[in-house]
Amino acid sequence: MARLITLRYPGACARCGEPLALGASALWDPTDRTVQCARCPDHDHTLEQLKIENESSANRLAGVGGASARREYERRRTKRAEDVKRRHPKLGRLLLAVSDEPQSTKAWAQGAAGEQRVAQRLERELGDRAVVLNDRRLGRSRANIDHLVVGPAGVFTVDTKRYTGKVEQRRVGPLFSREVHLFVDRRDRTNLIDGVRTQAEAVSAALDAAFSVAAVLCFSGADWPMFSKPFVVSGVWIGWPQALAKSVVATSMLDREAIETIGERLDRAFPPA
Repeated sequence: MARLITLRYPGACARCGEPLALGASALWDPTDRTVQCARCPDHDHTLEQLKIENESSANRLAGVGGASARREYERRRTKRAEDVKRRHPKLGRLLLAVSDEPQSTKAWAQGAAGEQRVAQRLERELGDRAVVLNDRRLGRSRANIDHLVVGPAGVFTVDTKRYTGKVEQRRVGPLFSREVHLFVDRRDRTNLIDGVRTQAEAVSAALDAAFSVAAVLCFSGADWPMFSKPFVVSGVWIGWPQALAKSVVATSMLDREAIETIGERLDRAFPPA
């Protein structure tokens, strides 16, 4: 199906031959790999129809950031309410009103909010320069991939964490065999590395790609020291949403055709969670 895009390089309409300048609106046909001017009288759909179809397609492709985490939060919240009311038929509603939710339940809501914010930031920063797939199922497990990003710089598997406190790298261990660890709010969080690396390996296997898939830990709501830069620990890129968006477009390894093709392939391999 044709999609309405903004050209990132000059072209020409495949039907009428009209030159298309950089930044012009055009219809991209991924099947024929051609562009067509949006005002060409010979196109098969009206411009308004294409806008509606493309918005629907884009929403389906992108997915909703934090959707599965939000569902898990609602499930736990509902179960707790039902359990309290069953144990205390007369005072159950009052107990729920005056008591806080367990941190294990609130963490799911906080995680969902973080994923949603990162998804919105990536969409705002990247626009049509990249394909962003949110909340994707990882095989048959209960695990999910928060975001898959395909842009000019390649493919990124992103695990979003909604943590507070300062994010930093520290060298730990004996003097002559120290290792770089990830710390958040003065706590060693290096264990987060393994999960996102596993995700990146699964994505790389699905693509059978000649290039590597970047593993990313993206912290939403954390504190970063002034003049800090993203850093890498055990092959995993660690940073914040705006820095991630810049990294996605930092180089031009993939063109639009490759970005669209890889995005559609990942959409099939990793359906919405």
